Amino acid sequence: MKSNNYSWNRKFKLDLLLATVILIIPFLIYLHLLFDRENNGIIDIFGIQFEHGFADASIFIWNILSKLIPILLLIIWFHVSPYWWRFFILAPILTYFYLLNIDCLLFLTSNINNLEYLAIGLSLVLCLAVIFYDYLAFSNYRAKITEVETGKAVSRSFYNQLNDQLRIIRKYRKYSDFEYSARLMFLKDIIKNSILLKFKEGKRFIQYTRRTEYLFIIVLLIIPFILFFHTILPKDKSVIDFYLFSVEDNGFKSARIYIWFLAGKASIILPLIIWFYTSKSWRRYAILSPIIIYTYQFWEANLDVNHLDAYGNLKVFPIVLVVILVVVLNSHIFKYRYGILDMYEDINKELEMSIDKAAKWNVSQLKIEADIKSSESFLGNKKENKYLKQLTDLRNRIVLQLRTGVE
Repeated sequence: MKSNNYSWNRKFKLDLLLATVILIIPFLIYLHLLFDRENNGIIDIFGIQFEHGFADASIFIWNILSKLIPILLLIIWFHVSPYWWRFFILAPILTYFYLLNIDCLLFLTSNINNLEYLAIGLSLVLCLAVIFYDYLAFSNYRAKITEVETGKAVSRSFYNQLNDQLRIIRKYRKYSDFEYSARLMFLKDIIKNSILLKFKEGKRFIQYTRRTEYLFIIVLLIIPFILFFHTILPKDKSVIDFYLFSVEDNGFKSARIYIWFLAGKASIILPLIIWFYTSKSWRRYAILSPIIIYTYQFWEANLDVNHLDAYGNLKVFPIVLVVILVVVLNSHIFKYRYGILDMYEDINKELEMSIDKAAKWNVSQLKIEADIKSSESFLGNKKENKYLKQLTDLRNRIVLQLRTGVE
């Protein structure tokens, strides 16, 4: 396992923060309900009035949030994804940045020439900032990616027993260097065999077939076209005929606006599904929160309702609460797993220090390994059987102490 100063406990805290943010972000869309629905085209921010050009302030805020929320979710996915094709996530991020910049620039002023080019420039700068921040803040995070067998729970009592054993070994240095290292080796072996850890790092993390990865890439590259698809459709038509089917306005002002609304929801649902499918982290279930909310909003567009993305979404909140409960339970389980991973690395470091110390005393043949059979390489020929028996008894005593909780 790659060793660095980025602890598993630190990674767990960041994962917990990210899971919380992912759960909460979709609910930001409902902030537009706090603004006036008066048809005055003006919004009041801290006593300063701005003209926004929309029917009311609520629609204007909804329009901004409908682009900002996908940006935040996609940026988080880009930061935590360990796959080589994660850079294609920048395609929808860049598109959403462009749409958001257009709205913000129009809000601030409409007197700028070549507004689209300015929005493209700002979007590229923001994407470069995302890449730079990713390099600074998440390189070590992605280096500590592990796949832990999800069916094997780690209880608090088991973690405490392991921690107590490690503390006892460190506190009472009455053993010889050899026995101290042997005890650490056996404790490491118990950790590894008990929770069945499988370590994979960086690019060696789970890989999909090239065909599957290319499918993910194609979907990500299609999203910008989905977002701009409505621009090629005729305006003010209640029905738009496609060769195989036709689309009606379904209660919207036109069929074009109806397709625009559905495309906006689909363009974030698709990458969220890919993210959930490819994520192997315990916090992957937090992604279900935005998937559920956006899917309901997509379906709600086909219902007979007066307002979209509003109080009618309360119907789906019980399902989201179940998702939140699952995430909380998962965080409780993985809190101790990550603690054991830190313990495992600490033991590895101590064993390496013991080996270095032994090398200084010209005992280079002393190399602590995970399996007891490796001890044969550094045992003297005359006392080989005696030491093997002592090591076997020592291992049995440690296992018995872990099971009984007796020192």
